[in-house]
Amino acid sequence: MRAPSAAHPFGTDRQGRDLFAAMVAGTPLTLRIGFIAGFLGVGIGAMLGFVSAYYRGTLDAVIRGVVDIGLTVPGLLVLIIIAVSLRRGLTVDQMAIIVASLAWLNPARTIRAQVLSMRERGYVEVARLSGMSGPEIIVKELMPNLLPYLAATLVNSVSAAILASIGLEVLGLGPIDSPTLGMTLYWVNFNAALSRADRDHPGRLSRSLLPHGGPGRDRQPQAAESDLTTDVLSVRDLCVHYDTPLGAVKAADHVTFGLRAGERLGIAGESGSGKSTMALAILRMIKPPGRIAAGEVKLDGVDLMTLSDEEMRRVRLDRIALIPQGSMNALNPVIRIKEQIADALRDHRVRMSARETETRVRELLESVGLRAEVADMFPHELSGGMKQRACIAIAISLSPRVIIADEPTSALDVVVQKQVMETLARVQENLGASVILVGHDMGLMAQFVDRLGVMYAGKLIEVSPVREIFTRPLHPYTRMLIASLPSLEQKGTFRGIPGLIPLLRDLPPGCAFHPRCPQAFDRCLTEEPALLEKHPGGWAACHLT
Repeated sequence: MRAPSAAHPFGTDRQGRDLFAAMVAGTPLTLRIGFIAGFLGVGIGAMLGFVSAYYRGTLDAVIRGVVDIGLTVPGLLVLIIIAVSLRRGLTVDQMAIIVASLAWLNPARTIRAQVLSMRERGYVEVARLSGMSGPEIIVKELMPNLLPYLAATLVNSVSAAILASIGLEVLGLGPIDSPTLGMTLYWVNFNAALSRADRDHPGRLSRSLLPHGGPGRDRQPQAAESDLTTDVLSVRDLCVHYDTPLGAVKAADHVTFGLRAGERLGIAGESGSGKSTMALAILRMIKPPGRIAAGEVKLDGVDLMTLSDEEMRRVRLDRIALIPQGSMNALNPVIRIKEQIADALRDHRVRMSARETETRVRELLESVGLRAEVADMFPHELSGGMKQRACIAIAISLSPRVIIADEPTSALDVVVQKQVMETLARVQENLGASVILVGHDMGLMAQFVDRLGVMYAGKLIEVSPVREIFTRPLHPYTRMLIASLPSLEQKGTFRGIPGLIPLLRDLPPGCAFHPRCPQAFDRCLTEEPALLEKHPGGWAACHLT
């Protein structure tokens, strides 16, 4: 029990052993406990956090409840109870497992919060649409984006585990035969107390100073380490409701239309009219609190509403694909473009060698006007137009029969818009596919689509050939949409459609457009117009016609 000196910087123990040497020998063992407990804690916490946030529902409630309860109990007290209950000397690895038993709680909570925000990102939605299963999305899409966060969480967990293990060891509840840092501290205190006891009461030794399961007690041996029906798509009476405390919001209300082979159909309307909801419902991608309340969607005669989730997952991208709006969020920022395209191919069991896959990826990129070198680039290295064309390449990777393009040129300048739409037109013609273009740009619709449908307040209120709809619009709302387009011939103050689109949970009686319609009359205020054929190929829901 010598005091610190030049020969022994930390002094010596009762047997004359150098305490600095004991600290050097104990540091790797303590780090071992910290790393094992940290990795186990973050691994378990990450798994539960991912599952809880991604799948939600009852499983989320159970995991969240266990975590909340676990975090309200003093952690060190629980670890003391666990260590004491074993009643035997512990090994280093057993000590690590005891510490890890609570080390997963904080990672589970924090990782769940991160995944909740990430699961709403566009690239996760694209992964779902491409047919990837939940576990694949977690591993391939979410995990790479959380690696920096997981690394930081691991560092915190390791340091917390080291402190927790030392806290237990200085109480004599650690691996008594291993010179960890905590046990070194314990034996220093024990020997000091023993020296005082010998000095004050020679020959007497208090057994209470010995560690739990200490020398003289048997221990277990250490374990070894170990009509509107078309050739392609038919949508009939499609209804999508969002459940709220004030009742169901009808975001899509009895939408009915058909899509012919090779046709380009536009769906236009103001924001909030139900266009994107209708498009996602066709793909069965409506998320709670939304639900598909009624209707049928037949693709080549097969009702998509009757398919199982797995069958529908296989249909997406293979038979019907989505080009999402906001390519900035649709592509995973930490995965190269070639891997994101290859993921779609692999998930649909397209069997190719590595060389064949690389060739196919480069062919797809070249078909949308991108250089082959783009395959090895990350999304942040691409311009907005290049990212959108990469999204098109993913959408056409399995040559689908129907392509749904949901505002594919949003946030792009007019020159890039033209390039993207020319790319979409070219690949559509090469595939012989049909296209549904969703958007609010009537000028873009006029240049691209063959037939145009106009939505208002969740309903389809007019469907006509695009030339007819621009020369002979049947519905006042359609006329006002066209009139709101800027013109080089007419100069003056720009005027949009007066008023606002109504709240879908509180629609006015009769025609939903009548509060904004300059031609409304008494019948419009009380009777809802039906979508009827007004002339060959021209349908409208308006009492005026």
